[in-house]
Amino acid sequence: MLDFDINKMKCAIFDMDGTILESMPMWVHIGDIYLEEKKLPEDVSLWNAIKSMTLKEASEYIKEKNNISDSVEKIMKDIKDIIYRYYSTNLKLKEGAKELLLKLKEKNIPFVLATATDRTCVDACLKRLGIYELFTDILTCMELNTSKQSPFIFEEAARRCNVPLENAVVFEDAIHAITTVVNANIHVIALKDSVAVQDHDWEKICKITPNTFNSLNEVLSLL
Repeated sequence: MLDFDINKMKCAIFDMDGTILESMPMWVHIGDIYLEEKKLPEDVSLWNAIKSMTLKEASEYIKEKNNISDSVEKIMKDIKDIIYRYYSTNLKLKEGAKELLLKLKEKNIPFVLATATDRTCVDACLKRLGIYELFTDILTCMELNTSKQSPFIFEEAARRCNVPLENAVVFEDAIHAITTVVNANIHVIALKDSVAVQDHDWEKICKITPNTFNSLNEVLSLL
């Protein structure tokens, strides 16, 4: 049950990974994929160890724990190459994602992508999936020199649509971003993702906001 009228939405702001893109399982296993491609032993505790690290910190951790001779910079490049390969060839949209975007387009509601993912991965993925041209704008944290610990990227997305923030709705799956949006008094729709459930974040998200949905199709049914 939403605590706001979704039909008053004048712009939608979408996260990408885990919200419209089925990509979080890839992120969970990215360290394992790297180890496998380097023919190194599996590390079942790797995700829990690196999930809150930067890429550099994770590369340093993987290097030290596995006694890898490659430099940290080389490990970072190899992991980035794996990530780009998945975005440009493998990852798929979540069920109902394209239909929801097309419905918003039909209703003349602008929508912006606001993501922490690297722009090269974003562009390659969205163009491959045939939805790149649908977005009014695409914003990345890196290009704006920000993170989703701050509401700036969401505020900027609404500004680019020339819409007052109170008429914007953010679609997110990550607990840190949802917390930021709620604390900034911006309307949010929290989407359930398998990794959020696995990491025990979903139950916490349900306590932060009543605006929780199991799928994008559920949101689509309200429009």
